[in-house]
Amino acid sequence: MRCSRYLSASRNIWLAPLAVSFLLLATGAALAQQSDVSALSLEDLLNVKIYSASKYEQKAEEAPSSISVITAEEIRHYGYQNLQEALQSVTGFYVANHGSYSTLGVRGFAPPGDSNGRILFLVNGHALNNNIDDSVLIGDAFPVDIDLIDRIEIVRGPSSSLYGADAFFGVVNVITRTGKSQGTMVNGEAGSLGTYKENATYGLDRNGTQALFSASYWDTAAPGTLDSIQDPIGSSSAHDQARKAFALVSSHGFTLQAAASSAQAHAPNSASWCGACHQTDTHTTTFQGYADLQYEHPVWKGVQMTARTYVDAYSYHGAYNDLRTCSTSSCHQLIDYDTAHGNRAGAELKLSRQFLDKHRITVGSEYRDNFKQAQDNAMVAYQLNGATYQPSTTYLTTPYNRTSAIWGIYAEGEFHLLHNLILNAGVRNDRYNYSFGSTTNPRAALIYSPRKTTTLKFLYGTAFRAPSFSEMYYEGMQTILGQSAPLPLKPEKIRTLEADVEHQFGKRATLSAAFFYNHIGNYIEEETVLVDGQDATDYSNSKANAKGAEFELTSKLPSGLEGRLSYTYQDARNEISGISMPNAPKHLEKLTIADPLLRGKLTPALEAQYMSRSLTAWPSTGYSAPPLLMNLTVSSRPLWQGFALSAGVYNLVGRSFSESTMGYCGPQDAPAGVVSQCNPGGEQFQFVPAKSLLPEDRRSFRFKITWTSGEHANKDKSNPHTEETH
Repeated sequence: MRCSRYLSASRNIWLAPLAVSFLLLATGAALAQQSDVSALSLEDLLNVKIYSASKYEQKAEEAPSSISVITAEEIRHYGYQNLQEALQSVTGFYVANHGSYSTLGVRGFAPPGDSNGRILFLVNGHALNNNIDDSVLIGDAFPVDIDLIDRIEIVRGPSSSLYGADAFFGVVNVITRTGKSQGTMVNGEAGSLGTYKENATYGLDRNGTQALFSASYWDTAAPGTLDSIQDPIGSSSAHDQARKAFALVSSHGFTLQAAASSAQAHAPNSASWCGACHQTDTHTTTFQGYADLQYEHPVWKGVQMTARTYVDAYSYHGAYNDLRTCSTSSCHQLIDYDTAHGNRAGAELKLSRQFLDKHRITVGSEYRDNFKQAQDNAMVAYQLNGATYQPSTTYLTTPYNRTSAIWGIYAEGEFHLLHNLILNAGVRNDRYNYSFGSTTNPRAALIYSPRKTTTLKFLYGTAFRAPSFSEMYYEGMQTILGQSAPLPLKPEKIRTLEADVEHQFGKRATLSAAFFYNHIGNYIEEETVLVDGQDATDYSNSKANAKGAEFELTSKLPSGLEGRLSYTYQDARNEISGISMPNAPKHLEKLTIADPLLRGKLTPALEAQYMSRSLTAWPSTGYSAPPLLMNLTVSSRPLWQGFALSAGVYNLVGRSFSESTMGYCGPQDAPAGVVSQCNPGGEQFQFVPAKSLLPEDRRSFRFKITWTSGEHANKDKSNPHTEETH
């Protein structure tokens, strides 16, 4: 039984101003058709080739998916501080913030407990999703610093026909700068909540060899609000740190990239108190690293070969001060110690050939060996005794240490049936050496251009997602019952139908629309259940579907003024209960405007995002993010001696990013009038409200200064490695 309070979608008070902005952009775009077109046009941007949709270069209008691209210039103009903020600006994407982790939502799906395990994240084509819970941290702990990004390619829809299991809802490929960005770049920034960041990057291009090296450090130490709380456990502040290093070297067809990142979080935002209980002694450490070697070379009669081998390492250590049975006068706490280690190695071989100057066939095979998948969980119980907490009982569970392997083969063909009609079809088969056997997932796209300025796409695809290692085994460790058998979970399967249309109005504006329907069979749903008054995590298979539409208008005028306006309607529901999915707002509206001044040396930019109310799962309810988010930034190009400045004010409205914390299950002495949500089995526990102890990321500011050497200050070139390999 789930204890939830459901909220319905409501007021769209920001529709009016966004509609006015839409008209202004459209009017400006129409005037632009009769104006000087010497400035860079949208047509130039639309002709930029992307790689991630088919594993070879192609125009976005010919890709068998709905595509978005975020450029380095957009990242600089709008002051995005990490990958999460950049992706939150994309049409149809949103973020559900849970304090210690965030979930990237797409087309109505941002499941509670999911740390981005249903979207495949790549860096120059290398997969980042770990082999424990398939998760990726996309905030400040993301392994690649935001200043290293050349562009971000976003592919919507199932992509298992090329990438396998993790590409369930889509693919995000982060493409970095290369050694062609020669010279040195150093930047530092400071902001509210005690936040500081430093980054240094060096690039070189000598005799056919390019190299890029970068290191960064990020730190925040926001003071808490424990001054009035007696004898708190742990720190009274949220102290987070992240350290990152990245290297990319390419020479004569070989490309080596490596990354390592370590993130520490002390007393995450979820820390809270209820009654006499204080939940602040919480800290986590996450490490992720990889090395990836790739070789490209033509082998026979126009056949291009790409070979890749890689190794990944992941570890996680967490200690959670968990309020389990608190009341107004006493409490029973559990320190939950959680560890995980995941290592893997793999290889991929891809062959691609173009024939008759139009058609292309791509075939490939990939093998992945998860040679370490280990998780352990221990709980130490404490009970309030006067002003101190004394250990009472220790619950230990059997650690898990498994291995697994996956082998996949895939093929894709692009056929130009007519000069304006393209058929793209592909299929992939993956075989697991454990419970799930093999799975085959096709994808097909029919792309028709009735005129040069209009493109229609009709898309169909399926994807497969096996339960993660954590989903299969973690529930047995979470409960004091000590269960150790894996849960009988079935793999998820998604089928999607989509129709897209895109039309260019001259060279200065583009209007696009996408209509989609997704059906997920055996959807793995996380629930919070009670065992003797203690909350525990449970997973079960269900069914879900989502339908909706996305609209986007983009315009760039000769003066340099540019903007994007989008609206998304999405309705995601559990098919069994008929209830809306949690963290699934029905309406998303976004507006970005940037206007270069002083011949482009200074660019003020405004970003506004509206999200309607959505449900969240027990034990908390509220908004998954502020209903209205507004950011204002000003950035410059190098002004003097290679120095450039940037400043921004974020979340101008001042609403909290995190869900409100409702509380925990307490005994019968809970305050009178509090609704009981904690006794599905007749247990004598009532719901006790909780209150956050730590500062929330409401209105904040940032100031950044960047210095580049003469070589690096030149206009950066695109990543040649990723143009072919990504």
